[in-house]
Amino acid sequence: MPSTPLLIHLYQTEQLKKAEDYLKVKKRREEFIKEAKSLSNASNAAEDWVKESESTKNERVKKITNSDQYQPGKLYVFDYSDPLWPNEPFDQKPVVICLGETGRDSARLSAGFQGKFSRKYIYEPGYMIGININWLPEIMKPNFLQEWFNFFRPQLMQQFIDTKSLNVRQQTSLQFRYSDLFPLEKTFYFSYAIKMYHKASIKQAYELTYENWFLASCIIPRFFKNTNLTQVTEGYRQYIRNKSIKYS
Repeated sequence: MPSTPLLIHLYQTEQLKKAEDYLKVKKRREEFIKEAKSLSNASNAAEDWVKESESTKNERVKKITNSDQYQPGKLYVFDYSDPLWPNEPFDQKPVVICLGETGRDSARLSAGFQGKFSRKYIYEPGYMIGININWLPEIMKPNFLQEWFNFFRPQLMQQFIDTKSLNVRQQTSLQFRYSDLFPLEKTFYFSYAIKMYHKASIKQAYELTYENWFLASCIIPRFFKNTNLTQVTEGYRQYIRNKSIKYS
């Protein structure tokens, strides 16, 4: 029988191997789509999985209540039909990487949103700001998510081991300021997808473990209002052209 130190070493080695595999979000997404035989099938399977009862998913998904706070760096899927600006284009089923809540995280967020949102909303509690990956083109989405995981690798590795692994209630938020994300912005111009959500208007919200982001990223955006997916993609291209001129 192996000695106790050897068992501990084997356990830690296996934990690290799993953690490294979880970091490969792009590869896991590709494998899931291949297994489902199409992105459409993968999208349907991912949506069904999110909608299943929490008890069947072994702590991988948590339903958000009105008293819960949205945590920076975590991923949320929810319904949204009563936006702040109803005549503007919006997504009725966002898939959002939370950047923070107004009021609580205003000091950390404010420097990055000069001109994008009114200071009134940044400092007034009751709103969640995040990156809705549905606004990123399909060809860009998996690359952005992989670079996000690479960027936060040290923090995420801690989320993938021991009791935190695959446990949405044990996993913690990521620590960053919005300005820290500028290298990712220069590559992906993800600010196009940054949106503000009135917390009182968020319905049927679910928080996913970091290990299951690849599933949520497969969900095909089908519920844009006042726009469509083609226009959203073209808007992203135009946004990049404008930003490229600014940064040149």
